[in-house]
Amino acid sequence: MMRFTVFPRRGLRGRRWYFRIVASNGEPIAQSEGYRNKADCIYATGLIRRGAPYALVEVLDPKKEG
Repeated sequence: MMRFTVFPRRGLRGRRWYFRIVASNGEPIAQSEGYRNKADCIYATGLIRRGAPYALVEVLDPKKEG
């Protein structure tokens, strides 16, 4: 089952919270931008979880762009 992991990281802009989407095999699929606080990070995971079933997939083909 796919899961979200939420974690802090200290960087040049101070401590930020991130989430990763992790596949059922344990491999990370995506990582978020940094959030200033944990609550905002967790809220963002909820938005993705609610919106994902209806999300469109847009495929951009660089060979066809002009």
